Amino acid sequence: MPLIPAQPAPPNKDALPLRLERELHAQLRDYAEFLGSSKEYIVTAALRRVFRHDKDFLAWQQGRRDAVKDP
Repeated sequence: MPLIPAQPAPPNKDALPLRLERELHAQLRDYAEFLGSSKEYIVTAALRRVFRHDKDFLAWQQGRRDAVKDP
């Protein structure tokens, strides 16, 4: 058994080129610096939070899944 475990595989990722308003981008840079994290991490965490807490979106998404199951 190795003394150091193997590094976990990184998650599959897609590139998402986008443009932000300058002020929003500046805030994103500042927030990343504040947390000591990357901008990528901040955007990912923010999207996960929105998707997890938006009840209308969750209901819409579930309805879509149900429609695919029962055509």
